[in-house]
Amino acid sequence: MPRPDHPKDIASVRRQAAKGGLRFEAYLPPGLAAWVLSLIEQDVFHSPSEAVFVAMQSFRELDEHPDVKRELLNRAIQKGIDSAEEGGGMPAEDSMARLRKAMEGPRAEPAVWETSLDRPLFPEDS
Repeated sequence: MPRPDHPKDIASVRRQAAKGGLRFEAYLPPGLAAWVLSLIEQDVFHSPSEAVFVAMQSFRELDEHPDVKRELLNRAIQKGIDSAEEGGGMPAEDSMARLRKAMEGPRAEPAVWETSLDRPLFPEDS
């Protein structure tokens, strides 16, 4: 499916989404993918789609509380500062070199979730 780059195309997608919702593909980097899959294995979610759905709901709810959002940001920044002060940081030059190397190198093919792997919504019915 071509990417809707034009505002009129996005408006068309918006109109259809208002009627039937929105289905899209999402990429999760390895660390985040492993975390989501572990939550599925623990029966917290039944699929990656459900995890993204819940995350987006939480993000929208957080948007309604700017004070909480600001506090979370402050805590994340403080965690980074504390880590750097404890020797857990990395010089910016090293970080950029590592990022460049990762971007230039070969990348593993991402795994694809098949809906047949979804956990049952009601395990007692399966």
